[in-house]
Amino acid sequence: MKNIYLVTSLIITIFTQTHLFATHNRAGEIIYTQMDSYTIEAQIITYTKTSSAAADRDSLQICWGDGLCEYIDRSNGDGEILPHDQKRNIYTGQHTYAEFGNYILSMTDPNRNHGILNVNPPLSDNVVFYIETQFTLSEEIDHSPVLLQAPIDIAFLGTPFLHTPNAYDPDGDSIAYELAVPLEANDMEVPNYFELTEIEPENNNTLTFNEDTGLLVWNAPQLAGEYNIAIKVKSFRNGELLGSVLRDMQILVMPEGNPLPMISTDNFGNDNTIYNMTPNEDVNFQIFANGATPQQILTLSSSSELYETPLGNITFTVNEPSDNNIQATFDWHTHESYIREQPYQLVFKVQDDSGLANFKIIRFRVRPVVSVDQVNEEETTYPVYPNPARDFILYNNIFTKHNEYTILNANGQSVLNGKLTSDVVKIEITNLPSGTYYIKVDNFSGRTFIKH
Repeated sequence: MKNIYLVTSLIITIFTQTHLFATHNRAGEIIYTQMDSYTIEAQIITYTKTSSAAADRDSLQICWGDGLCEYIDRSNGDGEILPHDQKRNIYTGQHTYAEFGNYILSMTDPNRNHGILNVNPPLSDNVVFYIETQFTLSEEIDHSPVLLQAPIDIAFLGTPFLHTPNAYDPDGDSIAYELAVPLEANDMEVPNYFELTEIEPENNNTLTFNEDTGLLVWNAPQLAGEYNIAIKVKSFRNGELLGSVLRDMQILVMPEGNPLPMISTDNFGNDNTIYNMTPNEDVNFQIFANGATPQQILTLSSSSELYETPLGNITFTVNEPSDNNIQATFDWHTHESYIREQPYQLVFKVQDDSGLANFKIIRFRVRPVVSVDQVNEEETTYPVYPNPARDFILYNNIFTKHNEYTILNANGQSVLNGKLTSDVVKIEITNLPSGTYYIKVDNFSGRTFIKH
C-alpha cells in the first residue's frame, strides 16, 4: 500500500506542476533594433497571467536564428501588473552575428493559458506558446516594426469588436498586415485551431481585416471566453520584403457590457484614404466621441509614430468630458523632414470604463511640391483638381481651413484671388489664358495646376 501511495502522489505532483505551466502565456511578440552592422538588440515581450505566480519567468530562452540559443533576463523588474489578470514582461538581450543574411528570432515556452476557446479546446494549456520575428541583416541599419497597441483587448458578447496593432517602422519602411494562425513552432500552426467566426457561427458573426491599416472588425462575438489570433506585421523596403513580426494576441470576450462607443472626426472618410500633404501646411481637426448610454465613462487617446519621433509640431488636446461626450483637437504643422512615400497613420481610440474600444484611423502622406506633369488627375485627395483644368478648379480645403487664396502665373504675378468659404471651393478660371499657375493659400504656396 505504501508503494501505491507514493506513485499516486507523484502523479498528482506532476499534474499540478503541468497545470501551473499551462496557465501562463496569453500573448506576445519579438522586436529588435540593429545596433551596428552585425549586432542587434532583441526584446521578447510577453503577456502572462498574473495569478500564475509559480510559472512566472525571470528569464526566457531566445534562439537567434544562427544556431545559438540563450537565456536573456527580464528587463522590466518583476513585470508590469495590468488589469484582467495580466502581466507585461520584457526580456532584453544582444547578439552579434558572423555574417549578413536572413534570420529568425524565436521563443518557445510551455504553455498557453487554459481555456482558450479556439485553440485545441478544451486543452489549450497543452499547446506550446511560440512567437517569431524574421529579419534581414545587412549593412543598412534596420529596426523591426513597433506595435503601439497592446496585444490583449476586451470584447463583449454580441457587440462589434475592433482592434489594430497600429504598427510603424522607425526606418520609414512600408508596413502591411496579414491575419494569421498562431504557431507552436516555426511553420507549425497550433492544433485544432478555429477561426473566430467558426465559434457559434451566426449570420452576424462576421470578420473583416484591413491589410493596409491592420484594423480588425469582428461583428460580433457569440460566445464569452478567451480567443487567440495572430497578426503578422510585414515591413518592405523598395518593394522587397525585409522581415515580419508575428504577434500572438488574445481577445477576452466578456458575457455582457456596454454598447460600442462612437467616434468621428471632421471631414475624413473611410480608413483606406491617404490624404496627401506638402510641407508647411497645417492640419487641424476635431475628434468627437460619445457613449451610447449615460453610464459610460469615456477616455479618448491617440497613438501614432508622429508622437514617437522627435519631429515635433504636433499637439493632441483632449477637452474635459461632458456627460458621456468627449472632444479633442489635433494640430500638426508639416515641414520637409516629414516627406516620405510611406503614409503616417494616426489612430484615435475611444474606450469606456469597461474596456470596450472603438477606433478612427486617418492616414497622411507628406510629399514635396510637385510639378504639373507629376500630378495624378484621379487623385482627388490632392487639394487641386482637376489638373489640368479648363473652366474651373476645385480646391480641397479640408486639411488646413485656410481663409484666402491667390492664383499666380508662371512669372509669380497675382492674377486671381478670393475667399475660401467651404471645405471644397470651386474657383472659376474661364478667363485665364492657357498656361501654368500656382495657387497660394494664406501664407503657404506650392499647389500647381495647368490651364489648357
